[in-house]
Amino acid sequence: MEMKNLNGNLFDIQRMSLHDGPGIRTTVFLKGCSMHCFWCHNPESLSPLPDVQFFPVRCIGCRLCEDACDWHCHRFEDNGIHIFNRECCIGCGKCTAVCPSGSLVKTGYSISPEQLADIVSRDKTFFGHSGGGVTVSGGEPLLQPDFVTLFFRLMKKMGIHTAVETALNIPSESLKAVLPETDLFLADLKHPDPRTHRTVTGVGNELILQNLSLLDSSRKPYAIRIPVIPGVNDTEEVMNAFQVLIDGLNHPLYLELMPYHEYGVGKYDSLSKDCHQLDGLHPPTKEKLIQLAKCFNSIQVRFRDGAKEIMITGGVLCEENQP
Repeated sequence: MEMKNLNGNLFDIQRMSLHDGPGIRTTVFLKGCSMHCFWCHNPESLSPLPDVQFFPVRCIGCRLCEDACDWHCHRFEDNGIHIFNRECCIGCGKCTAVCPSGSLVKTGYSISPEQLADIVSRDKTFFGHSGGGVTVSGGEPLLQPDFVTLFFRLMKKMGIHTAVETALNIPSESLKAVLPETDLFLADLKHPDPRTHRTVTGVGNELILQNLSLLDSSRKPYAIRIPVIPGVNDTEEVMNAFQVLIDGLNHPLYLELMPYHEYGVGKYDSLSKDCHQLDGLHPPTKEKLIQLAKCFNSIQVRFRDGAKEIMITGGVLCEENQP
């Protein structure tokens, strides 16, 4: 692939991450997703276009946004309440640039592979000491396969380990494009049943399983991640079905259970998105996760409980403190 000015769309860069692959990592979050899981904790990642998040509690009533917006998306009532008309917003970010309190935050920006490589390379010392590297996540990062391929090519030239977190609901050609430049894949699986999968994510899992088979046959290192969502897949029946699926694979490194958390709930309000399906949804307990993990007898299962990493192999439980 010829090096060119092919920009990617990002919404965050998280340094010193311990949860997205081996060692200390820098995780790059790309915008755009091909699924709409109702429990998504990064709803700002769903659209490929820039968004404006609005946090009314932070507003100090300076009204600078009102003057900055060419589309008149902001107005203030007589009682000082700030009204944001999102329907006319084009995500230009003029209002966020003048907001002094962080009430308005632009989510999403464009960056070249070279610019991103320069940013991530500053953390190389931490990678070397810990066996870490860079992980691209999202959203669905493989909706931008050319950008990821070019960026990873630069990372490989610098000797930096590369990883992709993907739900695999992407064209198989996109997966093939990044294979040569990727050291580790983290494959997120939501549900083994195609009808239930479509109900809770908006798409079936046929393409996902096809790409999982392709990844398995490539012999590239990969791990499987399952988000544990109460009322969706938190039963032994579902986990037993996942075990059957895994039995048909040859090369997964391990399985990680990712317990649902509530960190993303406030983001839905900031984006004027409905999250009523999250009402009454609470993270699964450690005991529940251990119960589910014991459904798997042919693969090591991991999950995190605070500062500890829990590992279960063949029904034997081990707890280790995080480094």
